Amino acid sequence: MIVECYTFLLHRYGRASALRCLQFLDDAKDAGTFRLIYNDEQDAREAESLLRRFDDQAVSYVDALTLASARRYNVGAIFGFDRHLTLTGVPLLPGVLGRGR
Repeated sequence: MIVECYTFLLHRYGRASALRCLQFLDDAKDAGTFRLIYNDEQDAREAESLLRRFDDQAVSYVDALTLASARRYNVGAIFGFDRHLTLTGVPLLPGVLGRGR
C-alpha cells in the first residue's frame, strides 16, 4: 500500500514527509526488514472476487488488490488507515484514522 501511504502523507503532512517515507521503505528493503509484493493476474482475479463479495462496501480496487495479496502471501498485518482493509480479518496497523474511509 505504498501508493496510499504516500498519498496520505502527501496530503496530510506535505511532500517532504511523503518522500521521507519512501526513503524509509527503501532503507528497510535494503536491510531486509521490508518486502515489497507486486500484484499479478492471480491477485487481480482474487481482488475482483473480493469486490463482488463486499459489494455493499465502497472498497477500492487498490484495497481489494492489497487484501488479495495479503491473503496469498499470508501477511501478518497491513500498514494502512482505511477501514476496508480490515474486511478479511488481517490486522491493520496503525489502524483507521479520521474520516471513516
